[in-house]
Amino acid sequence: MLKYSEINGAYLTLWERFKAVAEEAGLVTKAFQGNGFVATNKDKKVTVSAFIYLPEWPYKAVSDKKKIHILLQSRETYDLKTSEIISSTVQIGYFDIGANKEVTSLLQLHYDFETPVAIAHPVFHVQLGTTKWPEDKCMDVRFPNPNEIIESSSLYSNARIPTPHMGFGAALLALAADHFNHLFYEKFLKELRQNESVKWQASCKSMRDSFSKNGSHHHSHHWY
Repeated sequence: MLKYSEINGAYLTLWERFKAVAEEAGLVTKAFQGNGFVATNKDKKVTVSAFIYLPEWPYKAVSDKKKIHILLQSRETYDLKTSEIISSTVQIGYFDIGANKEVTSLLQLHYDFETPVAIAHPVFHVQLGTTKWPEDKCMDVRFPNPNEIIESSSLYSNARIPTPHMGFGAALLALAADHFNHLFYEKFLKELRQNESVKWQASCKSMRDSFSKNGSHHHSHHWY
């Protein structure tokens, strides 16, 4: 049976290694209350919440001529009795901040997984749209004016796009892939693959059953 101490330790190691690799790459990371995440244990369920700000990160890994600002907020719940993840929400926002601290949204993503899985919802999916970023956490990490974000365009937010399971670790890896140079990306990828959290699966029996009954190729119908 999965234990609170195992989950807390795995997330602590993962965050500390991401922060260290980012620092080696010359990038700044800021986390709510300095810890990166908070894990709580109640009724045999452990919920891990994170809030992270990545200021002045390169727009893309191959060039640092243009800078962007990134927020990441996540909440994942583990059932200690089954040793499975039973819900996961990860929100990532990409922003431009002007000279007068005006904040313009470039893209906001919402990765989602919850049980029981609703009809016509992919087990794991992402939606485009907007997030209400908590003012207290933004103030703590010095992200300006979260209640005055300028939306660059109105995006249709009801399309659910199937994805792999995008939890906290996967989101950090995606950010490393997009914004670290290849040397540091490979370093964090190795760290992630050695982390205990990659051994814990989501509660997605319907998907596993579909792969078993309907073929092992990764067609999207398995996600529904």
